[in-house]
Amino acid sequence: MRFEIETKVKAQERYRTATRNGKTFRYTPKQTKDFQKLIQKHFTAEIEKQGLELPLFEKGQEVALVVYVGKVIPKSYSKKRVREILENGRKPTTKPDVDNYSKIVMDALNKLAYHDDAQISTSLVKKMYVKQGTPEKLLVDLERDLPPEIIKKMERE
Repeated sequence: MRFEIETKVKAQERYRTATRNGKTFRYTPKQTKDFQKLIQKHFTAEIEKQGLELPLFEKGQEVALVVYVGKVIPKSYSKKRVREILENGRKPTTKPDVDNYSKIVMDALNKLAYHDDAQISTSLVKKMYVKQGTPEKLLVDLERDLPPEIIKKMERE
């Protein structure tokens, strides 16, 4: 099952701590919560569109998660650098880290797509640049397992 969100992609932020009335507690930052809600909204819309039932995966069933993050090439890059990125397929090597993109998606889909994100046995996250004039996007692909051709390739290596 695949869905796409055209928006500035956010990564999982660290929990914040605060003290009120002498008690310390942790909370998730508002930007993270808002982006998780956006992921959930697009996921449930795609589920309804395809006529599928929730949760998408049975308890204990292995899940493969693939996340593509399309980032806009910064305007500050020279024409030469932009040309090199487009011609050679260079990928972003800047923050946020790929694990934070993965985590925000996994947490957002917890209890919706699967019972627990511990069911994710395979995860692939890829940051890439999108062509200029194209909006940033997040593409999420959830599978029951990896496609057979990838499993065969992994077994050979």
